Amino acid sequence: MMGKKPILSLVILVSICLSMGCASKNNAKPATGTLTSTQALPSTVVSSVTQTAKRLYTGTATKTRTLTFTPSPTLTSTSLFTTTPEGSHTWQPSAILVRLQDWRPSPLQPAPRLVIFSNGIVVVSERDEERGFLPFGTMLERQEICAVLNTIDHFGFLEYDRHVYRDPMAEGPSETIEINAWTSNYVNGIMLGCWVTLNDPSLCCFPGADCETPIVMPALEDTYRFLTSYRPNGLQPLPINDILVVIDADSNFSAYEGWPDFEAWPIPELPLIDIYRRFNGNRFSPPLVLSGEDAQIWQKYMPRGIYKEGEFIAHVFSRPQWPYEVPTGSMEFMSDEQIAPEVTSLTCTFEDGLLKIGDDH
Repeated sequence: MMGKKPILSLVILVSICLSMGCASKNNAKPATGTLTSTQALPSTVVSSVTQTAKRLYTGTATKTRTLTFTPSPTLTSTSLFTTTPEGSHTWQPSAILVRLQDWRPSPLQPAPRLVIFSNGIVVVSERDEERGFLPFGTMLERQEICAVLNTIDHFGFLEYDRHVYRDPMAEGPSETIEINAWTSNYVNGIMLGCWVTLNDPSLCCFPGADCETPIVMPALEDTYRFLTSYRPNGLQPLPINDILVVIDADSNFSAYEGWPDFEAWPIPELPLIDIYRRFNGNRFSPPLVLSGEDAQIWQKYMPRGIYKEGEFIAHVFSRPQWPYEVPTGSMEFMSDEQIAPEVTSLTCTFEDGLLKIGDDH
């Protein structure tokens, strides 16, 4: 990555591959099966959600989307409590109940790996060999939402002390678990997934870095494994309406492997220099949002990497914009009042059951 020693960049790349999988090396060729409309969704639609997204980078512009889903089949979950919990939980939920997200030393942060909204919408990232990670979604009934939250509570995460996991190094890629149930808790840990799944200093520590093995308590390990494996029934590919693009033309590209023969820019319909001028920023700026025909053209190639167009060289970062995602530098999500329909109350009981790690839901 920019500003890192080559060996550090290599280790970061390895850690990304371990947690999420690596994108295809040749990612600039046209891909088939591009989603540009809701035609990829089933014709029988029994639930829809309308989003009005205020674009913060313009201050005034609005855009309306309709996401359509077929509800998941009825969940069959099993109560695994050894003792009967007392009472039930009723609360006014936040917009986001569950979020699992990576942070990388990159100008464009990855999309969330999993988000469960209080109105039942679930969006997960699934890897496509040629186009990177794409959004899939479905709707959950109240009982399945509660089964997820009950399971996380059963693991002990709601009472987990997030300070127990101490970052093993001063810097590096990290992962965030955010849970907003009747009690809220979150953890952000450097190399969290590596220590949970591999627990190997030779793989989870950067060479030469001052690194200490962190303590991974069962509550954290079980919750992480559960969220990374959770895939509810009825997931469908979501239409890609917008593309987020960040272009870095300020780095010293002569220090990169391949100099000066970088890959030629693959999209003649959208000249790289024109996209850069529209972006009008640097690696620390909020992304450019491509919509309409430009987004359709871009997603056929999904360029990611260093490209050369004439004498112009730039590092291109791009990915689809997720539903309810605000295109800011921090990649934050919509607040409660911007997600419809508003959920004013949610009740969960022990009778809603639990799920098991690795189960088909």
